[in-house]
Amino acid sequence: MTKQKYFQMLPEESPLKAAFEKLLQMKDGLERLHLGEKLTSMMRPGSIDVNIMSKVDKQNFDEKGEKLGDEFSDAKAVLRGYAKSCLNSSVVFSAGFNRNLCSYIAQFRIFTEIKDGELRKKITIKVSDFRSALCAGKISSNQGIGSKRVQD
Repeated sequence: MTKQKYFQMLPEESPLKAAFEKLLQMKDGLERLHLGEKLTSMMRPGSIDVNIMSKVDKQNFDEKGEKLGDEFSDAKAVLRGYAKSCLNSSVVFSAGFNRNLCSYIAQFRIFTEIKDGELRKKITIKVSDFRSALCAGKISSNQGIGSKRVQD
């Protein structure tokens, strides 16, 4: 991504975006160079969050048509890839509750590791009713995965 794209993607009310627009209007010179360096130093990477539609969890087959193991289902493969990635962000489980996927989380210590006082990888379980939320919370806590309640 270019620096220009970074600033263009910021919200309209962002002071950084306004400063970048000012930079674009300036003529070449020392003042423009300093403002450009200052803006570059203020750039921060965003979070890359991952969404797994938990109920859309089909089983996969090898080239001979034989069923692969349960850990190769779509949702578990994505979770495994996310767990092994270098991302420090969140994974969101949406589109229904998947008990097997929630239990699979416990195989990855990265979801309980804390770095600089923060969880390295966070889990958000998006549910539409209290029963699903309660069930997901119980399964997660039984697996040793913490939870944090968020209200709309």
